[in-house]
Amino acid sequence: MSENPVFNISFAKAIEKRPCIWNYSLTEYSKRNLTEKAWVEVANEIKIQCQIVANAGETSGEHFCDL
Repeated sequence: MSENPVFNISFAKAIEKRPCIWNYSLTEYSKRNLTEKAWVEVANEIKIQCQIVANAGETSGEHFCDL
């Protein structure tokens, strides 16, 4: 996490707008394609670079972001 409080607040607000990332009572929380899309939206909103790294044997990859 960044030491910049403005960035941290922006990051938290971007996540808060996408409950499928954090609200485990939603059915969307269990849908990986929706949560991955939400994380990419967060990255785009706060303008950080994300890299998708494919996992062997899986159709979807993991996202790694530089904060």
